[in-house]
Amino acid sequence: MIPSRAPRSASYGSLGLLRHARNDFHHVEQQVLLGRVLDIGLEQETVHFGVDILDDSLSPTAHCSFFGVSCDRDSRAISLYVSNIRLFSFILPEIGLLNKLVNFTLAADNLTGMLPMEMANLTSLKVLNVSNNVFYRNFLGEITLGMTKLEIIDTYNKNFSGPLPTELVNLKNLKHLCLSENYFSGPIPDSYS
Repeated sequence: MIPSRAPRSASYGSLGLLRHARNDFHHVEQQVLLGRVLDIGLEQETVHFGVDILDDSLSPTAHCSFFGVSCDRDSRAISLYVSNIRLFSFILPEIGLLNKLVNFTLAADNLTGMLPMEMANLTSLKVLNVSNNVFYRNFLGEITLGMTKLEIIDTYNKNFSGPLPTELVNLKNLKHLCLSENYFSGPIPDSYS
């Protein structure tokens, strides 16, 4: 049984190391990358992914059994769904390497910082949910420019500020857009109508 929350000060190995990085990124690289993307502060509460990602004897599909990860038949991560876990961390630029993701849901996980520009590489995304975290600064609408398949964007309660991102109006498949409980300023762009 994989616990939804790990006990305080639990240690499951150093998830912060990125090993085996090569141009033909796959399998073991994804295992390590998923741990690296969720660069969890092990001195705080942590999440247990169900396996030791630094174990060299892992099968090439072990990352598919990580907590919150779903894979396609080629063992590529297509969904990252981690919600209501106190990660106290931030999203690292390496997230852009998981370019087969269809669902990116990291909601209510106490994530901080900014959304990395490398998220623009997630062109297969249909769901982008980063609600109830503590991101700051402007929402980088330009990361969505290549995400033409996006159907859901949820940034509820994020502390985003600045003008409303006009890039979102170009997302023709968008069915649900939640930007509430942020600190956007200025007029609503005409392009939103």
